Amino acid sequence: MRRLFILCCCIVLPVGHALSQEAFEAIGTYPLEGEALKDSFIVYFSDPVDWEQLDDAPVRFEPKLKGQFDYGNNYVLFRPDTSSLKSRAVYEATLSPTIRSTSSAAIAVPDDPIRVVTHSVALAAATFSGEDEARMRISLRFTDRLGDVAPDNDLISIVDANGLAADSTVMKSSKAGILNVEFPREIALPATLTVLPGLETHDGRFVVARPQAIQFPATDPLTVRQAIWNIG
Repeated sequence: MRRLFILCCCIVLPVGHALSQEAFEAIGTYPLEGEALKDSFIVYFSDPVDWEQLDDAPVRFEPKLKGQFDYGNNYVLFRPDTSSLKSRAVYEATLSPTIRSTSSAAIAVPDDPIRVVTHSVALAAATFSGEDEARMRISLRFTDRLGDVAPDNDLISIVDANGLAADSTVMKSSKAGILNVEFPREIALPATLTVLPGLETHDGRFVVARPQAIQFPATDPLTVRQAIWNIG
């Protein structure tokens, strides 16, 4: 008589990995971090939310803000009372730990509050401001007094007409809100100067939140010297 042996194998997973699921969490906001809050603030979640079981405000603001919440499948929208919004203000938004997904998963509350601001830094104008035998200089005027900027920082760049990055250097001016950018005199025109998000005000409260770019509207250095670019 033959005997049938059945080999049973089991896989032992490390503690915390067995039947693991992706966390239920906030995955984004509108406006983006650093952008100015105007008429609404939205938090998006990784899963559908069970709003029926919520027993308090889904988002708390400090300082306090008056307003109204609207609820969607995987987001919550807050419409602030515009009369309670302060200009050039920074608010801290904290998610309620009682938020649950429709599968009863608890929200993973971020360690740090979400920064919500009512102001962001913008590029206001660019003007030609000087040259020597090898270099030309453009002065960038921002809406705010800026903090320290490294000469070789990667937040301000110039790309020439051939798509090549120019060897540019950034210098802070003695005038508040002004940065001077030097670049090679023989640059192929037209060229594009781009300011990337991340430049901060001197107190660190506000930043450039979206990329801003200007194109030199010229085909030769003489025209560049005479040009003034106002940022729309």
